[in-house]
Amino acid sequence: MLQAFLGRLFDQTLDEIILFDATSLRYLDANRAALDNLGYSSAELQALLPLALTPEYGPDQARAEVLAPLAAGTVDSVLMETSFQRKDGSYYPVSLRMLYVADDRAPLFVAICHSEARAVAAEALLASVIDKTGTGLAEVDSEGLLISCNQTYAGLIGVESPSELVGRNILDWHAPERLAVAQAALARFPSEGRLEDDYETIYLKPDGERVFVNVGATRVEDVDGQSRLFAIVRDISASKRAEEQLRRSEALTREVLNTTGTGLITVDRSGVILSASRAFVALTPFDSETPLLGRSVLDLVEPEALSSARAAFDAMLVDGERVRDFDTRFRSDDGGVDVRIQAIHSGQAAAEGGFAALCRNVTGEKGVLRELAESEALLRRAQRIGRIGHWRVDPDTAQITGSDELFRLIEWSPNDSLNLEHYLHTRVSEPDRAPFRNYLLELQQQSGEVAMEYSLELPSGEQRRVEVVAEAETNGQLVGILRERTEQWLVEEERTRMERKMVETQKLESLGVLAGGIAHDFNNLLTSMLGHASLARMKVPVDSDMVHNLQQIETAAINAADLCNQMLAYSGQGQFVLEPVNVSGLIEDTLQLLQLSISKKAVLQLDLSDDLPTIMGDMTQLRQVLMNLVVNASDAIGDRSGVIGVRTGWGRATTDYLMDTAISGGELSPGDYFYVEVSDNGCGMDAETLERIFDPFFTTKFTGRGLGLAAAHGIMRAHNGAIRAYSEVGRGSTMRLLLPLPEGVVELPLPTAEKDPDWQGSGCILVVDDEPAVSTVAALMLESFGFETEIASDGAIGVEKYRASPARYCGVVMDLTMPKMDGAEAVSKLREIDPAVKVLLMSGFSEQEAAERFADEGLAGFIQKPFEMDLLRTSIRQMLEGRDGL
Repeated sequence: MLQAFLGRLFDQTLDEIILFDATSLRYLDANRAALDNLGYSSAELQALLPLALTPEYGPDQARAEVLAPLAAGTVDSVLMETSFQRKDGSYYPVSLRMLYVADDRAPLFVAICHSEARAVAAEALLASVIDKTGTGLAEVDSEGLLISCNQTYAGLIGVESPSELVGRNILDWHAPERLAVAQAALARFPSEGRLEDDYETIYLKPDGERVFVNVGATRVEDVDGQSRLFAIVRDISASKRAEEQLRRSEALTREVLNTTGTGLITVDRSGVILSASRAFVALTPFDSETPLLGRSVLDLVEPEALSSARAAFDAMLVDGERVRDFDTRFRSDDGGVDVRIQAIHSGQAAAEGGFAALCRNVTGEKGVLRELAESEALLRRAQRIGRIGHWRVDPDTAQITGSDELFRLIEWSPNDSLNLEHYLHTRVSEPDRAPFRNYLLELQQQSGEVAMEYSLELPSGEQRRVEVVAEAETNGQLVGILRERTEQWLVEEERTRMERKMVETQKLESLGVLAGGIAHDFNNLLTSMLGHASLARMKVPVDSDMVHNLQQIETAAINAADLCNQMLAYSGQGQFVLEPVNVSGLIEDTLQLLQLSISKKAVLQLDLSDDLPTIMGDMTQLRQVLMNLVVNASDAIGDRSGVIGVRTGWGRATTDYLMDTAISGGELSPGDYFYVEVSDNGCGMDAETLERIFDPFFTTKFTGRGLGLAAAHGIMRAHNGAIRAYSEVGRGSTMRLLLPLPEGVVELPLPTAEKDPDWQGSGCILVVDDEPAVSTVAALMLESFGFETEIASDGAIGVEKYRASPARYCGVVMDLTMPKMDGAEAVSKLREIDPAVKVLLMSGFSEQEAAERFADEGLAGFIQKPFEMDLLRTSIRQMLEGRDGL
């Protein structure tokens, strides 16, 4: 039975075993490993000449140097290096141990051979795997000269082949600023043998590119006792820490049973150890085989592993000829050994109900597996936190495989098959499907990474924004990552919308400043024109033909002033009379005028709320906005029949709602707003037209100045309100005015002209204006009323003239906007000189601005440019008599 077992073991071992006759030196037999490597059958091997496998050793030399000492018992075994010749004539190196077996029938020699060919193939495979990990490996001698490196390391230095680096000092490619650190690290190795901590350095490629790397190294000694530095180099330019460790183990020369590192035991049907090899003894706390014999193998197992080990052994004892293996943990003096046990049901032990078992120390493998499991768990956690999933697409089946986080992001069960085409139609949003197909084509046609951002439509109804980064491998597979960017996308969308809103606001504000400035300057010119025309009309006979001409000039000037008021309205600085306004009542009072202004085929429908609170506003200007919107609605309906709806109410406006409005005077705060809504079922507007409707002079009509909606925009700005516009082509438009409840608005009624052409005054009036045309005509008008006048060209001069002789002046007529010292500062200084000074303010801007700037100054009056002579006479009279003062 034992002989059968040894015969089976002879054929199953991985080492090559060759038997030959001790007398004739002819080959008797070889195991399967040897025959496969040599290429001979057993019969062919037996037919060879003595020692034909090793031509370099003749029979005489072999007997003298190797075989005779073995046969004489001088040595137990001989370890030697030689080469075997295969059947095809090729050679391969072997390390072999020669043993002598004294058998009365036929003594023989046993050659146990270890072939380096398999080790070389394994090492080449390992090198290939290492290169694919992206980790650079280098082997350096004690002087810092490179002995060998892998392709990845060569790539970090910027060369095509590792052979270009062999023999060079590793310090050659360090950046100058990191050279001292690298030299110090290299100098520590002869004494310390390793780096205390990994260190970072910088490599310089031949083209000047800087590569940031993390270096970890240790010292190893080869069989000759020579020290070498083995370095692991990771590229941390893109990822500062790569969590991959590479271990390289050296192959150990194995002997049959005791020299292979794999232990052998035989046990009976109750698990009692019958025999044990020295390699098995090394796995236990004992130092020899004797204490093990007669002991149950389960006595060696650690308590926490005993239950599972007992179940496995019981299964082995009843499974007959089946070969089973399992892992357990043996007790030892240094904390325990992980052992893999493989049962072999053959030989005497099996015949008696027991079995033999090969036992191997797998503590290192278990540690690697544990580290791998920990790394995989860490990777899964990192992907979950970063909301990143990795994926792969098979080029033949188009099946998608990936991480758990990938399937969570796309809301797909990892257990269900997922095809790329199915993913495209069920997850990718419809607008992104065509770009996604183009992305896949680009990915297959280009080398390197290709990225794309698109939207996912998920079964839960949620929409996610994701980015995919992938590349095509040489075998056609697509590999990449998918990361969620929903939050970043929303932030970017919000920023883009805010930037667009800011640009629009700045554009409107700039145009408003321009319109206000032009209107102000034009009003000054109109003041001079209107004043001189009025003065001229006073000096000509009533029946003169020139009276009519002068009246026409006055009328044209007044009409031009109306156009200026529209420009001022756009800029938010128009003439306003603030008074309590009931918005619904205002619309009802304007109903007849509205019906006369629209097409006869259009029907006007009102839906007015009766419970709207009163607001402070300019009734005339609000009526103008309403008229503009209704007329525009009528024009949109055209010659067709249609309905124009006017509705009032109030409600709460949120920040998001206000973001979609054309806001006047800056961003509005969320809160309660009154609204007036004008809607129609006319032709509607496209998005491009809708974006420009509030631009000055933009119009879709055949004729017209295009100031209607621009002026309405300015009026709403002056009321701290907003306009919200919505329209679709062919489905009509809706314009909604938003009016907040004002706080602390000062009401400034404008003076009205009193028809008293005979009124005359006396005294001296100081006229202060930087425009000579305005100050001159104003002085001429005042002199026609019986006053003396004195002119100052700016506020500072006016203040000094008044300071020189306060008692001389009965009043001051002053412009609001002047260089050097404007009206506000000048009035303040006049009050310091004479608290009772009477000032009539004149401006091309509105009285509302004057009230806000002079609320605490107690102005005697205000007059809007341009003005007629009668209005100036009334304003001066009211100022001097103290009536209707501000």
